[in-house]
Amino acid sequence: MEDEETDTGAKMETVGQMNQRHKREVKAMKAAQAKLGKKKKDEAAALEAALKARHEKELTELEAAGSEDPATGAAEEMANPSSKPQAEEVSLALDACILEGEAAAAPTQKISKAQKKKMEKARKEAEREERIKAEKAELGESDRDREEKALKMKLMPQGMLVREIKADGHCLYRSVEDQLSLAAAATGAAYPDYLALRGLAAQHMQDHAGDFLPFVEGCDGEDAEERYAAYCGAVRSSSEWGGQLELQALAHSLQRCIRVTSAHMPLVELGSEYMTETSEALNVAYLLHSFGLGEHYNSVGKIKSPQ
Repeated sequence: MEDEETDTGAKMETVGQMNQRHKREVKAMKAAQAKLGKKKKDEAAALEAALKARHEKELTELEAAGSEDPATGAAEEMANPSSKPQAEEVSLALDACILEGEAAAAPTQKISKAQKKKMEKARKEAEREERIKAEKAELGESDRDREEKALKMKLMPQGMLVREIKADGHCLYRSVEDQLSLAAAATGAAYPDYLALRGLAAQHMQDHAGDFLPFVEGCDGEDAEERYAAYCGAVRSSSEWGGQLELQALAHSLQRCIRVTSAHMPLVELGSEYMTETSEALNVAYLLHSFGLGEHYNSVGKIKSPQ
């Protein structure tokens, strides 16, 4: 039903392609060093060493990946995202290095405010990435890291992977929208967006209050109906986070089975009565520890087989 995709979003480089990229990066580094002068000699040497170390690590990991069973290699890579080459830190620092080198090579030219701003931004980003890296190394694996690793290992045997969804309060509805878009890709059929899905969930909950009101927190006492109406209004028109009640309402509104996979809980199926040979389930992933905000939903897609 769903379009397939790779876990990296791009094809793996060959050894030849990687070597060519490394040559280009070394060339850019040498050009930057030539422009920096003696004052930045130590900084340039440190960047060169970091670049060399990254290149060696990338080649080692690529060669190791080529000797592994494809499924095993993919599983280990997904379960250990920190093992992937950390090119961003070196690249950001190299950008700053090159920008400063260009400025040093043309002392007679006045540096524009835009150039200064870009140089400062690149420097701060490089420093920020280094701080984050150091803090993560000091703290060790977080609850979020462990949860994401467990979830990926749970999805891998099914040929599935997580499709990241924006964490903005609409994540549940955006995840379902993403699933509908995958299902509609082959046919070109129209599908509701996340805001329309909020409306569908709210309407179903209003029309079937007896099935939902008893399970909504705070909806009791003499003003229960009033509180429930306000709750449904928030489902429809706010960015309030949604949960299992809203997923259940969507399953019935769309007449589609929705499967919820999580790292440490059994699979949850809502609307399983709607499963048919031509109507596969919509798959979402639930995370308890995510983005420092707590609970979060992502979409789930299929891993694309190597060509």
